[in-house]
Amino acid sequence: MSKTLPHTAAAGIEMGIKKFILAQLLYNRVAKACANRLLEWPLFLRNRGYRYVLRRQIKRVIDRYRYVPFALRIENTNICNARCYLCPHPSMKRRKGSMSRELYKKLIDEACRWGVGYVNLHNFGEPLLDKDFAWRVAYAKRAGIARISTNTNAQQLDERLAQELIEAGLDEIIISLDALSQEMYEKIRTGLDYKKVLGNVEGLMALKRRMKRNPTTSALSTRGNPPSNSCRPTCPLSTI
Repeated sequence: MSKTLPHTAAAGIEMGIKKFILAQLLYNRVAKACANRLLEWPLFLRNRGYRYVLRRQIKRVIDRYRYVPFALRIENTNICNARCYLCPHPSMKRRKGSMSRELYKKLIDEACRWGVGYVNLHNFGEPLLDKDFAWRVAYAKRAGIARISTNTNAQQLDERLAQELIEAGLDEIIISLDALSQEMYEKIRTGLDYKKVLGNVEGLMALKRRMKRNPTTSALSTRGNPPSNSCRPTCPLSTI
């Protein structure tokens, strides 16, 4: 029997290693804090060897992504279930709908051929209104995309859908949670149910613990009194 691993098995191992590195370094608070402390150390910053390696690394990354993107954002749907005062979605003139499976497969297959490793499923709508969302995540993971994320208001994120997303292999879910009081939240995100959203988020966290699967869950918040111009992003990606 040949000692050479089949291509699919080798790709699976490589993807597993990448996910482990992302979990242990990119999403690990202690590791990030230690790295930041080290990189801010004056003696380290003035070190010629470090500066030489850093310049080489920056050039390597620039050259690598000069013609091929690092990440791909796909608008799987432009339908939304909210009327947020800070969003221009109600004035959108485009026809509303969801991307066909055929076009999506074409985009993912081409991204894999070019070596794109990160896909974000979200743009000008609520991604979880797309009935094919879990299928899209699973297809991209099978095709070889290392990391897949989405942004959502979590109104649709009930236990059934949360389980489907975890099983499909979603790596990161960013939840737009703009206030910690019901009154403020429902002024900002008109049409959404504050208690339902919180219940869905709590359900997701409990499900992750039961399934022992851990897609990174983050909250994207804004602060301010609608419709005041003082509303601005703060604490993006504060991990829940």
